[in-house]
Amino acid sequence: VDTTNTLAFEQVQEQHFEAVPLSESPNFGFNRNVHWFKLSIYNPSAKEDFLFEVAYSVIDSIDVYYNVQGTWLKKTAGDMLPISVRDIAHRHPTFEFSLPPEKTLTLYLRVHTISSVQVPIIIWHRDDFFDSSFHMQMLNGLFFGAVLIMMMYQ
Repeated sequence: VDTTNTLAFEQVQEQHFEAVPLSESPNFGFNRNVHWFKLSIYNPSAKEDFLFEVAYSVIDSIDVYYNVQGTWLKKTAGDMLPISVRDIAHRHPTFEFSLPPEKTLTLYLRVHTISSVQVPIIIWHRDDFFDSSFHMQMLNGLFFGAVLIMMMYQ
């Protein structure tokens, strides 16, 4: 937790991070501090295209930093930015990244919000994400279609 809201990424890389159990989603309640997270992702599969989803849509600002061939890249999303700046036009902040088989990638997250600080993270293979999103949209369509039919019947 950055209580001063001023730590630069270079300073954060030198910090010690406490481990969070994989079975838990980080939740810090209502808190205006900047929260930093460090994740190491290992790819045991043959696939290389992944998506990193933060399954909580009301985060004001979330920055993801990761290293590609010696250069740190930064991607930004959040509900204070237009959805058009996201990697994927999705209701949750979702970031694309590549990870070769049998390799590990370290990600740093910077989260700042005036709402509840919750960071439920899902790592998807790209194809699995779109399959899941398609099925969820179909279920939503069926539900709202049924509601519309009931309203018209009344």
